[in-house]
Amino acid sequence: FFDNYEEGFLEYLEVHKAQALKDREDYQILNKKISELKYKYPNVRTFLEEKEPIDLRDDEQYAILNVLDYETELDVIELKESFKLGFKEALIYLNNMGMLKLN
Repeated sequence: FFDNYEEGFLEYLEVHKAQALKDREDYQILNKKISELKYKYPNVRTFLEEKEPIDLRDDEQYAILNVLDYETELDVIELKESFKLGFKEALIYLNNMGMLKLN
């Protein structure tokens, strides 16, 4: 793997991670919840995406906290998928080096 993709490792990882995530229902649900909150509360979108200081109502502040929680959950899912990809590549590498016997 590294022999072929050393220069483009991050790109390789992102492409394969995106492929793994696109079919995960839990990942899609969290993204949908984030989108719905940003649509319902335009000030939340403005604050989070454009980093503009803005006065927020209490419900908007709670919406931001929810978005941040959902984004943390997304990060955990992405990290797990990255780990799985790395483990898969390690198995392939060990097998190719003759250090692992796979049937």
